[in-house]
Amino acid sequence: YKTPWNLLLFWPGLIFLAAVGINYLYEIITGKFIKIAVTILIISGGIHLLWQSYELNFIYDSSPTNPYVYAHPTRDVFKIEKRVNELAQSAEEGHDMLIQILIPQGDYWPLPWYLRRFNKIGYWDDMPTQKKAAGVYITNPALEGELAAYLYTAIPFEERQLYLPLFDEPIFLRPAVELRLFVKKTLWDILP
Repeated sequence: YKTPWNLLLFWPGLIFLAAVGINYLYEIITGKFIKIAVTILIISGGIHLLWQSYELNFIYDSSPTNPYVYAHPTRDVFKIEKRVNELAQSAEEGHDMLIQILIPQGDYWPLPWYLRRFNKIGYWDDMPTQKKAAGVYITNPALEGELAAYLYTAIPFEERQLYLPLFDEPIFLRPAVELRLFVKKTLWDILP
């Protein structure tokens, strides 16, 4: 995963070598027309590199087609953060609202960073042992069935509630790592 960082080591040498090469090229070229053509070629190459840099940094920064992206979160992380904060602003508990994140193999990073303002948040690899219903559940499709069974069998009857999906469209933590977010109906009803 450190391949992009390892690539940084040889770039200064290549840039210096390219500058020396361009300088040498200008010294050996004698014709004015050829110097103008080489200048246009070098400027077009620079523009092309700027265009590639823009696309890699702003368009394909979280795309699985970018070979230098490793476990990069998608922009859906910002949607999750925004929506869960909206819930907290609407909820009586605010940022003390209980959130349970159930993702196998601890594959939930960077959610702890984006949800760091919440005081009652827990991360599990499978179903939690506590029998308290959370306001929000974040899981992946592999645990969705177990979560439904947990919510409607393990939670005491008097605390059971209906849970609704927080998003209509699929949400991805990283490319090919889909998440499902569920919110209890009482919170859903007070959303703006």
